[in-house]
Amino acid sequence: MKTIDTKNIIEFEKACRKWLIKNSNKSELNTELENVIISKVEYSGVGFFINYKVIDDGTSIMDMSKDENTYQINGPDFVTNSSNSECGVVLFFKNDEPLMMEIFTYGDKIEDHIDDFKFI
Repeated sequence: MKTIDTKNIIEFEKACRKWLIKNSNKSELNTELENVIISKVEYSGVGFFINYKVIDDGTSIMDMSKDENTYQINGPDFVTNSSNSECGVVLFFKNDEPLMMEIFTYGDKIEDHIDDFKFI
């Protein structure tokens, strides 16, 4: 994975968490999302993986579908000048704690930053 300046992505991640808190009716989710600590940001060319320190047990995204203690919540879809296609966000949980946020495109590349985004 390419090394990137993560400040821009972390700001976008915060906006996504605020959107999730605003649009969630689970107060325990809100508390967990307000208190996450980012441990790693990775860029794949078609999106980003943001790992949280709240839980760090080495679970890979491939293992998550096999683990009954993991689930996901869809975040906002968005458009940005950094990609030619619409984009999305999904937040993965394990044992009711945030594990990772994935920011992705629907079929196109995205630049290594997110500029001028709008949730749709």
